[in-house]
Amino acid sequence: MVAGADSEDSKRSLLMEFEEEAAIFDGFTGLVGFVSRSEMKRKAKKRM
Repeated sequence: MVAGADSEDSKRSLLMEFEEEAAIFDGFTGLVGFVSRSEMKRKAKKRM
């Protein structure tokens, strides 16, 4: 880390990068969850 005013900027940009990654990850897990739910529904229908 760089001391002084630079450290604040780098912290902020790092945080923004992290938030972006988190949003992408949330979207990905949401998609996976949706797919697995619809798969379970399909399998449940086959069993009936």
